[in-house]
Amino acid sequence: METSWNTIIDVRKKEFEAMQQMTTLIENLWVFLIIIIIGYFIGAKKYVRSGFKNDLTFVLLKVTLPLMVVDAVVQPYNGELFKKGIMTLVLTSAGFFVCFVIGFIFMILFKVESGKQGIWLLGSTFSNLGYMGFPVINAMYGSDGLFLATFANIAYSLFFFSAGVIVIAGDKKNFKFNWKAVFLNNVMIGLYIALFLFFTQIPLPGFVQGTVSMLGDMTGPLSMFIIGLTLSEYPLKELFNNRTQYQISFVRLIAAPLVIVLLLKLFPSDGNELMIAVLAILLAMPIAGNTTLMATEYGGDEEFAAKSTILSSILCIATTPLIFLMI
Repeated sequence: METSWNTIIDVRKKEFEAMQQMTTLIENLWVFLIIIIIGYFIGAKKYVRSGFKNDLTFVLLKVTLPLMVVDAVVQPYNGELFKKGIMTLVLTSAGFFVCFVIGFIFMILFKVESGKQGIWLLGSTFSNLGYMGFPVINAMYGSDGLFLATFANIAYSLFFFSAGVIVIAGDKKNFKFNWKAVFLNNVMIGLYIALFLFFTQIPLPGFVQGTVSMLGDMTGPLSMFIIGLTLSEYPLKELFNNRTQYQISFVRLIAAPLVIVLLLKLFPSDGNELMIAVLAILLAMPIAGNTTLMATEYGGDEEFAAKSTILSSILCIATTPLIFLMI
């Protein structure tokens, strides 16, 4: 009888925690939407100069996002959590492959024109782990969740800047593969520093830790504000009346994440609940923000990449809670 009551209590506790996480997710997505709208309004009204978005992007990529990684990883040593991190890296890599296959299948079904196929495959395969995924995971699961998310980002860096380049520029003889973009981007450098501090357990002075945490917390608002400014650069009609942009958003936000969730359900859940949730949410994020930069550098359809990224970033506010319910 006592065992039965304990089981009921455990079930109710998990249901309550799930409701709290859903509430946190929805609240944060609404906050993101409001910040996007503010960014759009400021950009559309020309209250800031044209280069302001680039300045904010520099701060995001070079300062706040790497420090967010440092803040997440620098914590008391936990060997079990580190093992989960390595497993997260492996499963994220496998998840990207699954997303690629799904993207390829839908590319054939939707008869995507050849000039957009590279961006289609890149966009349907890689989600926005850093700009949107990290802030969402941090809000829902705190430092442990963000710790796992940083290992997912290792997989992203490895494959986005290697396989991603081949997908877009593989038929071009003059492209150069940039290994520095894979291993020496600012987020990876932040991770190297963080892992060194994690394993050595060298304590940071309070004021340094506070600075790192405060600047890292700016990542979410900054990324949403930048999306709003980018949105203001295009007529809204062009963002919402292109069928192919809706199709790639469907694959990235619904089709691929649903398959990922179904596959994750085959994975043993005992003790892996946090890792499974982090993986599902990260792989349900919108098209990676670097997709547009990749299109610019390697000759892809830059306009299609930019508009699809923006549209999927807006639509994910509605789709992410649905994917969360499936976990």
